[in-house]
Amino acid sequence: MKSVRTVCGKISGDSMGYTLAHEHLIVSPELSDKKYDDYRLLDINLMCMEVEKFKQKSGKTIVEMTPLNYGRDPLKYREIAIRENINIICCTGFHKEEFLPELAFKLTETDLINMLLEEINNGMDGTDICPGVIKCGTSYNNITETEVKIIKAAAKVHILTGIPVSTHCDKGTMMLEQGELLVKNGVKPENILLGHTDVQKDLNIQLEALKRGFNILTDHVGRELDNIDEDRIRKIEIMIREGFGGQLFLSGDMGKKDYVTAYGGRPGLDYILGVFKDKFVREIGREYFDKITIDNPKRFFSF
Repeated sequence: MKSVRTVCGKISGDSMGYTLAHEHLIVSPELSDKKYDDYRLLDINLMCMEVEKFKQKSGKTIVEMTPLNYGRDPLKYREIAIRENINIICCTGFHKEEFLPELAFKLTETDLINMLLEEINNGMDGTDICPGVIKCGTSYNNITETEVKIIKAAAKVHILTGIPVSTHCDKGTMMLEQGELLVKNGVKPENILLGHTDVQKDLNIQLEALKRGFNILTDHVGRELDNIDEDRIRKIEIMIREGFGGQLFLSGDMGKKDYVTAYGGRPGLDYILGVFKDKFVREIGREYFDKITIDNPKRFFSF
């Protein structure tokens, strides 16, 4: 029987409800460069305040996509989940090359496979918390040799475990190449979620990814508040009209203080289920919003 693996244990996909498919709750890029200071979200009390707003809009599940070497903290994710009574799914795997730990360059593909399997089977970072999704990423307009090795390892781990693969396509680039590399190594397109596909604002590439069977993530929702993401809604409407409504996902990727209301930013984790949802429902319909934020995540994250 399929189930969804959260930081508090397995749940039925029917329990997921409204889901944000790519967020960061506790995160801290493990690089010393000051430019990453705004990406360090470390205050659990502030994040609980933020999650509470999401919950008040009927939000039920957040997929926390902070991987190894990027400040992942499974125990804090579980504390947030318990305090706020929501579901949190967290990930194993790696970011793009810039954020890889040194060992990622040294380990063989087999070593990486065993490392990820250890986290999946026995828990992450010395805890008993196991991941519910595998992450891999690629660089801007490029897939490096080490990223290829990691993608191959992620594909093998998916085949062995059934855990779905959700990716980082840097600024929306290399999505087709990334997806095809996973497919070449045995992952079915329906088990791949390509991330950040809306950043380039290239509908043709998004449609091509959908035609190849991939799921795609519109996850920079809330970055254009002046028009309430009008362009994203228009593109989603076209993708639905073309018959791809079952392959679409939404999130805000609010992994920066500028985007989190509890840190003084905007629009916050409640934006998609608030202002954006209202506009989406008026222009496209409640049925499609629920399909993208409830039905599709239930299907994808159940294994």
